Amino acid sequence: MRGLAPEIAAQQFDSASAEFIKILDDIKARSLAVLESATKGEVVRRVAEAYGDNWSRWANDPLRYRWINDSQPPPQNARVLLRATGTAPGTRGLWEAPTSLREVERTAAFYLHTATPDEVG
Repeated sequence: MRGLAPEIAAQQFDSASAEFIKILDDIKARSLAVLESATKGEVVRRVAEAYGDNWSRWANDPLRYRWINDSQPPPQNARVLLRATGTAPGTRGLWEAPTSLREVERTAAFYLHTATPDEVG
């Protein structure tokens, strides 16, 4: 969503905005295509919508996307949305989020096929 890039802009989120509703619709459409089930697609949309509703509620107070220095509280003792995957639940951050694509994608099987002289042509 436009305008939400700076760290402290996390508190500008509005789950009722037209932009967010469009994102929810896009998420539902994509999940319908992948899951091939209207029911599952709607469930995915509702889960995303619930995250947005929580985010909007938390945005009434000082809120940041992340805070790396756990030895100090964030400015204005702000809530923090994201914590790195694998960190302890007591670490600052309401939602666990991957910080690397290695944490997102499963390991893919890869086989190197050596071409025979017939295949090379």
